Amino acid sequence: TNHGSSPASGKLAAPAPDGLTVAPAEASFTSLAPGASTTVEFKVDVAGGVAPGSYPVRLALTSNLGNARDSATVAVIGPAPDENTIKRLLA
Repeated sequence: TNHGSSPASGKLAAPAPDGLTVAPAEASFTSLAPGASTTVEFKVDVAGGVAPGSYPVRLALTSNLGNARDSATVAVIGPAPDENTIKRLLA
């Protein structure tokens, strides 16, 4: 949400920890009116061999109105199925 008194534009970056890939690595927004909100979606892929657990993803907002940092948590609940398992489930 733009809490400022003028339109905001900038980008949100989400660098991933080892073993995770975030796409896109950053997303831009433009002309976000005061009081308006927008949604930015990121897809997280987990590499094979990553142990189950919680992994922090740092978020960095850079805009014409200022900068902010936050984090999100990605929960890995188990290993991804192998290709043969996927084929069997889709058959």
